Amino acid sequence: MAFYATTRATSEDFMAIEQSIEDMELAINVNNMDDYVSANLDFHEKIAKSSYNLVMYNLYQSINNLIEQAQVKAVTVQGVMNESLQFHKDILQAMKQRNAALASELMVKHINSVQGFLQKSQNE
Repeated sequence: MAFYATTRATSEDFMAIEQSIEDMELAINVNNMDDYVSANLDFHEKIAKSSYNLVMYNLYQSINNLIEQAQVKAVTVQGVMNESLQFHKDILQAMKQRNAALASELMVKHINSVQGFLQKSQNE
């Protein structure tokens, strides 16, 4: 979805994605995990919408509950919010530069990073 969003998103889509990032940053600054999760979900949904691929968007919607559960767990792990925020900023920058390959690569690295945080927390 990040690949398609990079090639298809409008400037309005980019502004909406950027607003989600700003909301995440604000939530981190006031240490509000619930608001962070909400803004994080919004970030990913806006990318899915910006892909302008109805099948992929509907697929995203069908797993949104699972994504939310994972994010609720992930935010309790020290450092995950700040690292995710940086990934989100980098992803958006690549998207704005219309570098679909980089945006996709960063999204995969981001997902793997969060998965690593979750696995680490389960082992502790």
